[in-house]
Amino acid sequence: HQAQPSVTTVRDRLWALYETVGAKAELASMLVAEALSNEDEDEKFEQLQKAGNLFLESGDDGQEKAIAPLEEAVRIRQDDHPSTILLVDAYTNTQRYAEAGKLLEPAIAARGTRRSPQLGELQHRMSRLASVAGDKNLQLQWLNVAFDSDRRNGEIVNDLARLAMELGELDTALSALRTVTVSKIEGPLSRAE
Repeated sequence: HQAQPSVTTVRDRLWALYETVGAKAELASMLVAEALSNEDEDEKFEQLQKAGNLFLESGDDGQEKAIAPLEEAVRIRQDDHPSTILLVDAYTNTQRYAEAGKLLEPAIAARGTRRSPQLGELQHRMSRLASVAGDKNLQLQWLNVAFDSDRRNGEIVNDLARLAMELGELDTALSALRTVTVSKIEGPLSRAE
């Protein structure tokens, strides 16, 4: 495929084989190669985003490889939320915390104060950065604002309840846990049926 990328039958068979065996990094590499020769910006964006996601899913070796295609995808569509989240995850997974923060800050500011699941997801990523920095109080603050933005995100509710209990903030923990019991939130903490 690398010698003759324009031969679609070889590419298609190789793609099917990689999908069958779960070779995500190889699929991602194929997508990156195709994206580099693609002049259609929309298709190129889709290929790069998918490649980055596949690299992230491929395991430890793919984390670093995910960065370049995701940076290019974000360059093409700077306001694309899923690409931003994927790139923040890639930065965080490779311990590039400053770069993750630099990407999150303007993305959060661009959303304003209007609550939304997307804003909650960005704020949740910021809480993870506070966690790796070892600042549990800042992490709790970010989790609180993420919870205010999206009370239906099970990961946010779980992280908030656990950290609040750990820090002795029982009212905050109870508030988060009440949300789980009165709604049908999917996530690590699920309502007992």
